[in-house]
Amino acid sequence: MQQERQQLNLERIIALSADYAPEQVIETEVDPDWFHHYCELALNIANPSMQQLWAKILACEIAAPGQFSLKTLYMLKQMSHKEALALQQAASLCCRNSSEGSGRIYFGVFRRPSLFQLLTGRGKALLNLSQYKLSYPAILSLMDTGLLHHAEIESGELAKGDSIQLCIQQQRLHCTARHNGLVLQYYKFSPLGDELLPLLHLQPQPHYLEALQQLLSSHFEVSRIRADEDDTTSSD
Repeated sequence: MQQERQQLNLERIIALSADYAPEQVIETEVDPDWFHHYCELALNIANPSMQQLWAKILACEIAAPGQFSLKTLYMLKQMSHKEALALQQAASLCCRNSSEGSGRIYFGVFRRPSLFQLLTGRGKALLNLSQYKLSYPAILSLMDTGLLHHAEIESGELAKGDSIQLCIQQQRLHCTARHNGLVLQYYKFSPLGDELLPLLHLQPQPHYLEALQQLLSSHFEVSRIRADEDDTTSSD
C-alpha cells in the first residue's frame, strides 16, 4: 500500500512537470545520478503544493540541466509546508542589487553616527517586515533551514553621490546617497534559497514597495522606473 502511494506521488509530480516545461530545452540530458536521487526523494512528497514545487524543479532541470544541486533537493525534502509558505512570503519581498546577484530583503537604512546622532539617538530607520506578512519567527525558520544567511547584514558605507539600483517587482529604484556614511540593512538569501526563488509564484507587495521607497528617501534621492516603461517618479 505504501509503495502504491509513493508511486502515485512520483507519477503525479512527473505529470505536473509537463505543465511547466518550456518550449525550448537545451540538448543535454539530465544527469542520471541526479534523476535517481530526485525520484527517490519525490516518492514521499504528498502535499499538492509541494508536488507542484518539485514538478517545477524537474521541468527546469530538463530544460537546462545543472540548475539544482542535490543539496537543494535534500534540503527541500526536509522542508515543511509551513516553511515553504514562509519562503514564498520572503520571496515576494526579494530585491536584487544590480551590482550583486543574490536576493535580499531590505528593511533598514542608517547613517554612521555623528556626535549629534550619538547624543540624540537619531539616524536609523527600519521597516517592520511582519506588516508585510513576513514575521520574525518565519525569518528565523528560513535561517534554520539554510535559505537565509544566519544574520542581518549591513552594506558597506555609501558616500554622498554614490548610486545603487534595486530591482523589485518589475520596478527599479535608482538611489543616490545624500550624505556620507550611509548603510543599508538586509537579510540575504543563501545560494540554496536563490536556487529556489525562480520556482516561486510571487505575489506583488505594493505596500512593501511603497514603504521601501519611503524608507530610502529619508537618506537618498530615489527615482522609480517600471522595467517596461521609461517614465519615472521621484521622491524627495
